[in-house]
Amino acid sequence: MSKVVLAWISGYPAHYMREFHRELRSAYADQVQFTYVALSKQGAAFKHEQGQLPENANVLSNAGQTIAVWKWLNKIQPSIVLISGHYPKANLIAAIWAKYKGRQLYYWSDTNVKDERHKKRSFLRRLFIDIFFHLPNTFLYIGSRNKEYYLSKLENRKKIPQLKFLPLPHNPKTFSVLEKKIPEIFTFLYLGRLAKEKGINRILEAYASIPEEFKQQSIMVIAGYGPEEEALKELSKKLEINRNVKFIGTVMSNAVPEVIANSNIVVLASDNEPWGLIVNEALSTARPVIGPSSIGAFKDLIIDEVTGYTVTSSEPELLKEAMIKAIKNPEHLNYMGEVGQNLILEKEFNLNKSIKVIGEMLEVRAIENNHNASRNK
Repeated sequence: MSKVVLAWISGYPAHYMREFHRELRSAYADQVQFTYVALSKQGAAFKHEQGQLPENANVLSNAGQTIAVWKWLNKIQPSIVLISGHYPKANLIAAIWAKYKGRQLYYWSDTNVKDERHKKRSFLRRLFIDIFFHLPNTFLYIGSRNKEYYLSKLENRKKIPQLKFLPLPHNPKTFSVLEKKIPEIFTFLYLGRLAKEKGINRILEAYASIPEEFKQQSIMVIAGYGPEEEALKELSKKLEINRNVKFIGTVMSNAVPEVIANSNIVVLASDNEPWGLIVNEALSTARPVIGPSSIGAFKDLIIDEVTGYTVTSSEPELLKEAMIKAIKNPEHLNYMGEVGQNLILEKEFNLNKSIKVIGEMLEVRAIENNHNASRNK
């Protein structure tokens, strides 16, 4: 078979993407080439991320990305171009290059059909995305809600392009090997950015409203950093729960498994969460999750009262009811955690599946290339 080269273009990768890309380089050597756009000044959001970039990765500056990615693609002449989302600009240029050169274009994003953010985009931005959706040959989806979003954007195309499952490359091994210890005091955990859209204020309000007897038996751990940290600390004082609420600050990516393992249940309250990798991470650690059904991962991974507690929205009253159920039934939480851990493996929302899908893409394209070459002789 002729060699197929896949060019992967994206913004600067998170730790789990770096691991995925290193594994791809190891498995497929120079068949997979990576180009990333360097972090902007706002890139401090990635300061907790750890792990090396794959060997020979090409990192473009923000300023020079447009011309540089075109030159790079001309140099390596890939058969497949894969872009993660339509931003940064390099992704759009790569999509145009692929269509101009007649190469296969794969599009991968995490947009959730229930995520309100994409509904609030300006008319021009929505129009641009509608036009953009006519370019890719194949859409790679991370889960059910993401697939539903694609279908909603593709319904006007005469022929629906191929849709293929490519999960976020979560590695459950680093989470599942931890000892299944139970914290001495019942621990609710929020882990993520401390930003308004995450709804952490609603988690604190919910915790503040649970009966006093349950507050005496528990703590609320807030792990992460972000612009709302001081406001949230002030809120915990105002709600008179600051003795129960522990802000532990930035958690480096390699420390996340242990932080989750030191909790009984993870609590989320975002109404704008495309997927929510923390759901994979919690279940892999045998910890159930509380959160609103709009979170992308919930449709695929959270079964109410089986792998977690699903609420219809992130209103504090609903979160409170779920918290009370959790603290009343610690043994049931252990059962839910085990079911969730097994579900992650059964449904293949993991790194191995992600690598397998890319391998299949390369193999199929190589067969097509050879077939076309034989036909043209």
